[in-house]
Amino acid sequence: MTATVDNHSGDEEALRVLESLARLPAGDPDRQRRREAAIRAFLPLARRLAHRYAHTSEDPQDLVQVATVGLICAVDRYDPGHGTSFYAYAVPTIRGELKRHFRDRCWMIQPPRSIQELRLAVNAARQRLVHDLGRMPTVPELADAVGTSARRVREVMAAEQGYQPVSLNVPCPGPDGADGAELAELLGAPDPAMESVPDRMSLPGALAQLTDRDRAVLVQRFVHRRTQTQIGRSLGISQMHVSRLIARALAQLRAYLEGTPPVPSVTPRTHRQAA
Repeated sequence: MTATVDNHSGDEEALRVLESLARLPAGDPDRQRRREAAIRAFLPLARRLAHRYAHTSEDPQDLVQVATVGLICAVDRYDPGHGTSFYAYAVPTIRGELKRHFRDRCWMIQPPRSIQELRLAVNAARQRLVHDLGRMPTVPELADAVGTSARRVREVMAAEQGYQPVSLNVPCPGPDGADGAELAELLGAPDPAMESVPDRMSLPGALAQLTDRDRAVLVQRFVHRRTQTQIGRSLGISQMHVSRLIARALAQLRAYLEGTPPVPSVTPRTHRQAA
């Protein structure tokens, strides 16, 4: 009852156990013993299917466990009355469990399911074409082999980088070949624009506090990049008046963004003194 199965010719006893298991009612006390015997007997099948993914970065023992889960599902669901052999039912069930494992657990950055499934087909086609052509296949050749477009194959290749991305802490070789700075130290730089994000998000509300003329002056100065003299000509006022309007509007915006009391408007007398 506990014999293992390594090939189809030696599994007669295990298949008999499996068929007898299917005939037993759910509450039969002998059912659990026969179920465990059938699972042990077909464990070599699960190991063989898991071994086909030995070239991946996954731990082989983890893959065997996943394949064993698929085998257990196959043993529990198999019904010989449907006329299908156990191998014809179990092999797709175990493979499906392995594929779900790679699809759901092994991607550090999850691409769409269609890309994950296409990646499996592209990798299988790549191995086949390398054997047939004696070289690495081109993108169009891969696309023809799996029946898709070259653009989709390139998407798969780009997505593969998210399967196991390089750690930001990996040391990069220096000029002398020795390990140098970590990758994270060489990528990117502080972005001053990030510091202004809160202000930019608040800016529409701050602009709403200004008069129409003040907003128009700021738009001409900072959006259209016009000089104060050009703005003055368009509005029929002096360059000095434009300068005072810009200073007042900016002070009001700053007060709004910082949550401080608004700066009082400059009096006409001060205007004359400043002029």
